[in-house]
Amino acid sequence: MEPAASRLAALFVLGLLVFFSPIVIAVNRPVGIFGFPLFPLYLFACWSALILLAWWIARRGRP
Repeated sequence: MEPAASRLAALFVLGLLVFFSPIVIAVNRPVGIFGFPLFPLYLFACWSALILLAWWIARRGRP
């Protein structure tokens, strides 16, 4: 398997872990950061980080 493909597979597993139900339930609390609820911030931050990492891995794998 190519290095980029194995990195993307590992990123997929990381995505499964950060959106796994017990972790998401642990973040779903009535706590806020700067007035924003923690749960949507966590979801958006993880989602955007996964997209950026996938883009970075794909760009790095190109010749």
